[in-house]
Amino acid sequence: ADAAYPASRVINRNPARPCKATSTGTTITLTLTTAYQIEAAAILNHNLAGATVTLQNDAGFSQAFTVPARTSGGLSVDPWLDLRGLALTTDDVWRVVVSGASANVAIGEIVLARTLREMLWQYGTLEFGRSRPAIIHETDGGSLIPYDRGYGVRRARGVVGRASARDQLIELAEGSKGRILPWFLIPDYLKNEAFLMRFDDDDIVERLEAPNATSIEIGATQVSSGLAL
Repeated sequence: ADAAYPASRVINRNPARPCKATSTGTTITLTLTTAYQIEAAAILNHNLAGATVTLQNDAGFSQAFTVPARTSGGLSVDPWLDLRGLALTTDDVWRVVVSGASANVAIGEIVLARTLREMLWQYGTLEFGRSRPAIIHETDGGSLIPYDRGYGVRRARGVVGRASARDQLIELAEGSKGRILPWFLIPDYLKNEAFLMRFDDDDIVERLEAPNATSIEIGATQVSSGLAL
C-alpha cells in the first residue's frame, strides 16, 4: 500500500479515508483475532469497477465480487456477497485480491460480517432516500452559486412492528452502542449494493399501539464516503 494511505484504513469504519495501493492490482489481508464464520462481505467506496475482485481465505474459500459500474454522478456502487450456506467460510485469515483495476487500487472499507439479519418492515415499507450535499451561496442580487461537494448520502426511515424484527433491531442498536459504531445495511436483498450506516438517535423507543402490539420507528444515515475515488 501507499505509505500515506496504509492498508489499516480498510478497517477504520471511515470509508472517506481510503487505503490506496501503488499499482492496479493488490492483495489486502485481514487477520482476525480468532477463526470466525463470516456470513457476508462488502467493499465500500472504491475505484474497482471493471476490475477482478475476489474474496479468499486460508481455509480454501474463494468467491468473486460482481463490481457494478459507477453511477451517472461518478460515485461507486458498493458490492456485497452473501456467504450464508457456503462451505469454508470459517477462518481467521481473509484476503481481498484485486487485479486489472483501471487505476491504482483505492478502497475505503472492507466489511466482514459475522451476522446477517433479515428484518421485515411493518406494512412492507422502508423509506430509503438519497441526497447530494452541496454548498449554495446566494448573492445580494439573488443569484445562486452552487458548489458540488462531490459525494452522495443515503438515509433510511422505517417502522418495525414484528416482534422478531424488534428484537433484532434492539440487538443491533445495543451492539452498535447507539450512534457510536456504524453497521452494514443491504436495503434490497436482490440488489448488489451495500451501505455503512449509523443510527440517527441514541434512543430506541417502543410505541404501544394496542394491547400486546408495539412498534419501533428508526432512522439511520449513511456514513459518508467522501469524494469519489
